[in-house]
Amino acid sequence: MIHNAKISYWREQFADTDNSKKFWQVVNNAQGIGTRKPIPSVYDSDSNILTNDFDKAEAMNDYFASIGTQLAEKFDHDVMTTQPFVTIYRITPTINQIGLSEKQVKLKLSRIKQKTGVLTK
Repeated sequence: MIHNAKISYWREQFADTDNSKKFWQVVNNAQGIGTRKPIPSVYDSDSNILTNDFDKAEAMNDYFASIGTQLAEKFDHDVMTTQPFVTIYRITPTINQIGLSEKQVKLKLSRIKQKTGVLTK
């Protein structure tokens, strides 16, 4: 009974849409994607509370931009340079890596001729 009520409700919602904007709003609501929730307050590097979206974005950008250099400083670079790097070579074979003899090619072609009935010269 609840299932039928939901179907009836969404049919009415879609029937009331008269432009693409309203249609996509109904689609998003049906999928549970409602409106965007605001970004919660964040602290900057000086422990100030930021409420403005632009300031929050700048603080987050500053944090993530600096984290790479902070992580790099923690690595022991001497150990990394003394160990050889491992190179990953191509996994999928290229045509040069596939070894076929002339005899194998002729055998495959003769089987194709037999199966298809096509005679090639």
